[in-house]
This record gives sequence, structure tokens and C-alpha cells, in this order.
Amino acid sequence: MAAHYLSKDVSFSKNMTDHTIKAIHQHPAHGYLCITGGGASGLSRLLAEPRASNTILGADIPYSSTMLSSQLGGTLSSACSEDTAAMMAAYAFERARRFSKGSERPLFGLACTAALATERARRGENRAFIAIQTETAFFLRGIYFDDLTSRADQEAVLADLLIQALSQQFNLHRGEPSTDGIRITDNTVTASIEWQRLMSGDLAMFGTPPSIKAVFPGAFNPIHQGHQTIARVAETRLDYPIHFELSVTNVDKPALSYWHLERRIQGLKAAGSYVITSAPTFREKATLFPSACFIVGADTILRIDNDRYYASPNDRKAAIEYLASQNCRFLVFGRMIDGSFNTLGDLNLSPHLRQLCDEVTASEFREDISSSDLRAQT
Repeated sequence: MAAHYLSKDVSFSKNMTDHTIKAIHQHPAHGYLCITGGGASGLSRLLAEPRASNTILGADIPYSSTMLSSQLGGTLSSACSEDTAAMMAAYAFERARRFSKGSERPLFGLACTAALATERARRGENRAFIAIQTETAFFLRGIYFDDLTSRADQEAVLADLLIQALSQQFNLHRGEPSTDGIRITDNTVTASIEWQRLMSGDLAMFGTPPSIKAVFPGAFNPIHQGHQTIARVAETRLDYPIHFELSVTNVDKPALSYWHLERRIQGLKAAGSYVITSAPTFREKATLFPSACFIVGADTILRIDNDRYYASPNDRKAAIEYLASQNCRFLVFGRMIDGSFNTLGDLNLSPHLRQLCDEVTASEFREDISSSDLRAQT
């Protein structure tokens, strides 16, 4: 009975969304989409109407988990989650920004990740997440198909909700799609001017006192007891207050979404002093924090010495020389690498970088838990 009612309601909502799509294509905003697991029919409907090229810069449909992980820069704990949807939206927004350089038009990155009804056994419920990032805000919608068991009906409703969510971001919302048999949760994050300027690259950092001498960079996803212990040990060694540093941009991954940034800042506020930057590399961090000591793990110091992260070996050497010219140093903590705990003394570093480093021994600090381990447990 619920499926029959919903099928009838879906055909009605299609008429509503057809009018909404026309309004979307008349709006000056344009953007990029990233869709996996479900919701692709929403993209098809957007593309089927005239003037679709006015709205859609491009789209990715990474259906395999390997492809999705590659696009987002690392292994995912789940392909269908709030966290993944937010990363996908940030990725899509970066693509929109890259392909519209010089344009004054509003931008968006839209993501949809879904785990719809299937014949095989699945961990968790049938669900989907729609996320949209713009220059000024982030929107996240969770959709839970409690009493709707048909994959075709789930896909039809998801397509409606995707189109409605996009129209809502630009105040074009017309009517309500059917929500019979499903639960919806909505969350909106409004970006401060400082956040917007960080994301655009117009601001290098905010939240900093006049002088910082000890900087603890990290993703802090999430911040945990190990980070707190490292900060205490480092403060004792250096005799300076420790400031956590979070960069909104990353060498290996898309920039943070505003949803992620809000959550990370909440964790950092509870942990101590912090600064937010748009400095993904240590060359950029050294410019912001001259004469600072950076608190890093053994894995991070290896990346600093890895040619892969530079234009050439000479560029790597020049970057390390710049760190030295800025009077920066590194306090290196041990980390699990390839199944074994490595401290600074176990690493094969170039001499120029090694002379900038001081070791924290395993007797001073050893914790094997990581943020990725904690994410995998949730």
C-alpha cells in the first residue's frame, strides 16, 4: 500500500520538479556534481531540460569504492555516510571553482551518496546523503528509507529530493516532494567571512595570537587523547604553549567542507589554543610561523622528505633550505609505519632535513591509536 501510494505521488512530484529544474537553469549559479550509489536519475533529469549547460559544469559518477576513494584522497570507512557526502561536496566545489576561474557567477558543489535496496546483504539501513557546498554555506540532508523497500521508488524519491535541495540553496524551492515512508534530517552550516576567505585563498590564517613558537599541525579528524598527550609532552620539551594548526586545504585531499571545518573547530576549542590556516605545505607554514617548532609524527617528516610532494628533487631541497632560513625546527614523535613503531632514529632522512629535527623517544611517548582507527570504530 505504501509503495503504491508513493509511486502515484512520485509521478505528481515529477511535474513539480520539472518546473523547478527550469527555474534552476535560469538561475546564474553553476556547479559540479559527484554522485555514487544512487541519485544519478536526478542528474539525468537536470541534463534533460534545455539550458542544462548553464547550470552543470560537469559531473563524476565514481561507482566503485576504489574510484571514490581515489578521488577523495584516501580510504573511506563507508562510501555512504555524512562524512563521505561532505567530502564529495567539497571535491565537487573545488572542481566547480577550477573550471570557472574568472567567473563572477555563484558556484556550488553537489554530492549524493546512496545505499539503496539491493539483493545482497548490506551493513546498515537503506539510506542516502545529499550535500551541497557554496561559497557561503553548506547543506547536508540525510534520507532514511524506513518503509520504502523498492529500489526504483527509492531512486525516484532521491532524485526529487536532490533537485529540491539544489533549488532550495538558491531560494527557488517550489513545493514538497513526497516523503511517505522515509525520514529526512537536514543540517546547514553558515560560513563566516573568515572561513570564506580561507577557502578562496584570500586569507592565510585566523584565530592566532601575535606570536606562535610551537605549532602542532594536523587534520584532527577527530582530535583524540593521543593528540592531547603529544601536546603535553611537546610543551614540556619546548617550554612554549602549543597551538594546534588545521589547514583547510590539503596536499593529498580536497579542501575541507564547511561541515567538516565546523566539527574540527569544535574539537580544537575543547582541546586548547588553535589556529586555522590555508597553508597545506610546510613551506607555507614556515612563512606564517617563522622561528617556530613544528610538532610532527615520523610519517609526516618522511613526507616532507619525499620527492613525490615536490615539482622536482631540487624543489624539495629548496623547500628544506627555506625551512632552515626561516629558523624552523621539527620535534618528531614516533608513529606506526607499515606495522612497526618508528622514531626519528629509525628513519632515513636527507642530512639537510635531519639537522632540523629533534627526537621524542619511544620511552617519552608511544601511542598506537590514530584518528583513522577511531573513525573505523564509529
